[in-house]
Amino acid sequence: MLTKQQAKKICDKILKYSKAAQTEVTLHDSDSALTRFAKNTIIQNVASKGIGLSVRVIVGKGAGRASTDCIDDASIKTMVERAIAQAKAERGAVPIPPMAGPQKYRPIESFIEATAAHTPEAKAEAISYIARKCREANIECAGTYSTGVGVIALANSKGMFAYQPSTNAEFGATVLTGDSAGWAEGANKDCTKIDTKRLSDIAYDKAIKGRNPQPISAREYTVVLEPAAVTDFLMYMARGFSAQAMQDGTSFLVGRMGKKLLGENITIVDNAYHPDNTGIPFDFEGMPRQTLVLVDKGVPARLVYDLKSAKKDKVQTTGHALPQPNTAGGMPLNMLVEPGDSSLEEMIKSTKKGLLVTHFHYTNLAERREVVLTGMTRDGLFLIENGEITKPVKNMRFTESTLRALSNVELISKDRIYAQAFFGGGFLVPAMKISKFNFSSETKF
Repeated sequence: MLTKQQAKKICDKILKYSKAAQTEVTLHDSDSALTRFAKNTIIQNVASKGIGLSVRVIVGKGAGRASTDCIDDASIKTMVERAIAQAKAERGAVPIPPMAGPQKYRPIESFIEATAAHTPEAKAEAISYIARKCREANIECAGTYSTGVGVIALANSKGMFAYQPSTNAEFGATVLTGDSAGWAEGANKDCTKIDTKRLSDIAYDKAIKGRNPQPISAREYTVVLEPAAVTDFLMYMARGFSAQAMQDGTSFLVGRMGKKLLGENITIVDNAYHPDNTGIPFDFEGMPRQTLVLVDKGVPARLVYDLKSAKKDKVQTTGHALPQPNTAGGMPLNMLVEPGDSSLEEMIKSTKKGLLVTHFHYTNLAERREVVLTGMTRDGLFLIENGEITKPVKNMRFTESTLRALSNVELISKDRIYAQAFFGGGFLVPAMKISKFNFSSETKF
């Protein structure tokens, strides 16, 4: 892993080579390891290291970007020359805000030594528990266990320099019987906080209890969504909080800021500094990330800004920029839902008739204005009757407005986990009990 001094030396070299009016450097350094298992045995060990450099330059009214994965002088010079040539060819149709100067950043403990030191042997030991358990039951398991170390450094010709190391770990297991599947996953920057044995037991128990699933009609149900099922809704809401999307008229919040939109029990915050989140203290323009209450008791309260969208609205950036150029504007990458006072067990016990949903599969956006999503249940769908789980049922497709769903939340759990959405992105989320949740079609599995 590159140290702060080593990263700065590379960035300074790139800045020295550039003759552009303004130059910005982004450096990524990564070292990751993954162990994959299937059919109760480890089938793959992969380790990769890589470095990535990207330079953005402003020449006149044009901007250009180029990148390379080599740090030798010739590659760096070529990268800078390509970026300058692209900037000179730009017509400057979109105003480009000036780059920021030096900033101060609030510390975040995103690098955990135990994760950085994690070994393939330790991964194999964790996997052996679920593999042995499934082998003895004559069923199968599959999944992955990965850990990684990363560094991001930013610098520009106005004297800004930012550096942050981080770690990540993820364990996921799927257990398969002839006609059922169970799943559980844990992710954290600290691998010691991922209880692989507990997750393995959850996946195993769901698969065993999910045998011989029964068909059920598609209609509205009260649902108890485990945290992994909740996180997909946040992922598709994220772009709507972008000031750029609001300016473009594509946000679901157009005409709705400051008005009641979700249930009063829903408060959504973007907070990179929460210890269970995986954020860094600066955005991709080097600006400090602000903690923002995006939805306050059901009322949309704030948007997130990068330098360009902030300039248009004549406000200050909130430190939520993505790498420039982009069409999305700022993005809240560290959202969390404030907890309630319930538990998953209490949600089930309070449900007369409903469904327990483990997570969703292949969730997609069907309509932007109401944030309507559609996808499939997966790896454990169970019928709840009179406060008890009575039987497994076959998967169904849901088609539901996120805004409607989050207006019908009856209970929210006290406990939250960092859960990853199907198409990427992770958020700190609780479990939820939601009434009138729409399932649009049935399946045969």
